[in-house]
Amino acid sequence: MTVLGLLSMGLDRLRALQKERAAATMPPTGDKPPSANRTTGDTMPSPAQRAEELRKLIDHHTYKYYVEANPEISDREFDRLLES
Repeated sequence: MTVLGLLSMGLDRLRALQKERAAATMPPTGDKPPSANRTTGDTMPSPAQRAEELRKLIDHHTYKYYVEANPEISDREFDRLLES
């Protein structure tokens, strides 16, 4: 087997592990990301509420990207979520 073949097998296994982890941490909850459930005019959330909302949003987009292979946002937008 060639080195390229071994690397390819390693990448396939890594992708499979990422999908398994995403599936275990984020069960499907519907088509809308968590922030879409927020109504307009709400008061500003507490830092703990915002952190929980960001966790749910990141988990949602991780699931859509790795498990369903159907991302809803760009990689750049996802990176911005992680930096929030």
